[in-house]
Amino acid sequence: MKELAKITNGTEHPAPVRLRFWLTTLFDAKRHEAGDEGVRAEQFAFTEPSVAAQAVFDATARFHDPAYAPEWQKPTIDGEFAAVADLVLRGLSA
Repeated sequence: MKELAKITNGTEHPAPVRLRFWLTTLFDAKRHEAGDEGVRAEQFAFTEPSVAAQAVFDATARFHDPAYAPEWQKPTIDGEFAAVADLVLRGLSA
């Protein structure tokens, strides 16, 4: 996601503004790009992309919500993220 890297590396706005834009960009990408494309290609089984997008966002909140930032330093966080991502992808494909 090149857009997220640009936001993270940018310096023209204060950090709170960049973080809000980063979270918005991440949410929009999850909500539209991957889900809509997967539906069009019949790779996902759901029929309401907005409902599925909200479920994905809710299920993965601890991996993108800054309130959980201290957890991101845990040595097990990569495995925990992989487990949630696998579960979400299996659920969307069911």
